[in-house]
Amino acid sequence: MSTKKLLWTVIPVVLMVIGATNAKADTFYTINFSSSYGDPITPSGALPTSGIVDYNATANTITATIVWEGQTFVFNTSDLTDGSVLYNVSCGSPAANQAAIALNMLNGCTGYVWWYANVNPPGGPYYPYGSTSGENYFSLDAGVFPDLQTTVTDGASNSFTAQGNLTITQSTAEPGVLPLTLLGVGLVGLMFIMRKRLGLRLDQAT
Repeated sequence: MSTKKLLWTVIPVVLMVIGATNAKADTFYTINFSSSYGDPITPSGALPTSGIVDYNATANTITATIVWEGQTFVFNTSDLTDGSVLYNVSCGSPAANQAAIALNMLNGCTGYVWWYANVNPPGGPYYPYGSTSGENYFSLDAGVFPDLQTTVTDGASNSFTAQGNLTITQSTAEPGVLPLTLLGVGLVGLMFIMRKRLGLRLDQAT
């Protein structure tokens, strides 16, 4: 097989691998926390030290992982869609992808996003099913009913409190390991074959 034919064989494979990488990649967002909003309390806890939103448009999933005062709060898709249909004229229709609507709400499509740590939001706590007695709880609130109002718990109560606003910023997507591995193997194989053919030509020339 000539080098030209080889290239025309390998290029489509490389493009398919790149396409598979993009198709399977989630979109990640960094959560930026501030204490600029909330009921007039004197917070005893610090701002969250880490927050990541993972959104997958293909799988219709969205999760958020937040670290506050050494506790890790994980919001699953069911938490962020509140187990019901989210709807807001500024964020999407009821028939739309619920994960996408939740992402739009976290992105401020209603004009605000609040967070509460061991503090009850105005109108009452958004406790998950089951008791939160003796546990740390973290709440997210964005929009007007029916909206994103959800709480998860983690660990024994540390007695700290904090609250404020948040925004999200898109970060670099992390592609899957398998597509990248296949792409790397394909490129290395192509370089090896081309180098070998070049060596044969040089030997023939001499």
